[in-house]
Amino acid sequence: MVELITVIAISGILLVGIGIYLVDTHRGWAKMLDWIHSDVITESIIARKTFDGTVRQSARFYTLVPGGEGVEVNYYTDPANNTALLPDLYATFYVSGNQLLVERGIRDPKTELQTEVLANNVTNYVFASESTAVKMSITLDDGKHKMTTACSAVLHN
Repeated sequence: MVELITVIAISGILLVGIGIYLVDTHRGWAKMLDWIHSDVITESIIARKTFDGTVRQSARFYTLVPGGEGVEVNYYTDPANNTALLPDLYATFYVSGNQLLVERGIRDPKTELQTEVLANNVTNYVFASESTAVKMSITLDDGKHKMTTACSAVLHN
């Protein structure tokens, strides 16, 4: 009888331990899935990829918006087949309120063609440059998730 009680007690302890492990693992997966599928992650990736792709195709002409509020880069319609001395298009990355925006348009005369919202809930941002590299750092915080993304791209054309 003592052996049976011992086996039942050991089995109970093992089952409780396995149950706690499974519940903890499930909570971790649920938390990770919630984090991965949050708007903060999605918008951070979109902002980084858009900034990186636009700056990498840009000519070596850029302007920091006064006060570090944004950065403007210039690029050609067709970088592979351009004959113009100066780029014909521009893209300006800037923060307005709590949104990161990119404005695209014709450079001369300056004509806005489209403005796109890349990210919401921007709480902190920095635009900077060094030599031929342009940098952007943004912090997104929706109250539940917070993420800081920093990216730097070299102007190539």
